[in-house]
Amino acid sequence: MNRFSVVLRKHGAGVALKAVLCLVAAVTALIGSAPSAQSADALINLQFGGSDATAYTGAAVIGSEGDFWNLKTGGSKTNTSLLSSTGANTGVTVSFTSQYFGAVSPDQPGSFGFYGTSYADLMQGYIYAFDGTPRSISFSGLAASSSYSVYVYTQGDSGATDRQLTITTNGTTYTALPSVATESTFVASQNYLALTGISDAQGVLTLTYNFAAGEANINAVQVNGPVAVPEPSTCLLLGVSAIAGIGLLRRRRS
Repeated sequence: MNRFSVVLRKHGAGVALKAVLCLVAAVTALIGSAPSAQSADALINLQFGGSDATAYTGAAVIGSEGDFWNLKTGGSKTNTSLLSSTGANTGVTVSFTSQYFGAVSPDQPGSFGFYGTSYADLMQGYIYAFDGTPRSISFSGLAASSSYSVYVYTQGDSGATDRQLTITTNGTTYTALPSVATESTFVASQNYLALTGISDAQGVLTLTYNFAAGEANINAVQVNGPVAVPEPSTCLLLGVSAIAGIGLLRRRRS
């Protein structure tokens, strides 16, 4: 005889139902409190730039001092390998497209908010598009059907606030609206977007980007994870078991 049957016989369906609900709540809490995979080897840093770009080292919104960044030059790449923030092999590759790529000129400090800061190398180069055609950044080789924290950094070479980036992943669109185009620190939804991406069954996570206004600039991307996505059947199975048990008790009493 299992514990659930003992609860049913001793205390009745009402108490048993409460016990099941508590169990479901506990499982949900456990899932929600699962570690966010913030270990160094789970973090991949990607930086864009031209042939003269300088590779950045260190943290951005997340990360640690001395972190490695994968600098990818040019406007497009296909299945190019990525190392972790510690420089370890990950088996993950990235493919990306753009309309152009560019960099802020050192002699334009007035239009480059991060000029002279520790983040200057990270935020100087970028890929971009402004023709209305959606482009993409796709990560392959990730854990299948898993959740990742994704950070997308966006600041071009304009001091105006008319450059707005949209990122779409898993059917959700995020928009960066730079109320201060020359901000010198990271401000959420202004010069970076924090979002959740879920890889597909093949371990591919795709970010589709476009401009909401002016021009879409992407300087860098961080991918952190994975956190396994709970199977919907887990809680469903608990609920079905509870209903079946309570129904059986009621039939016996009648």
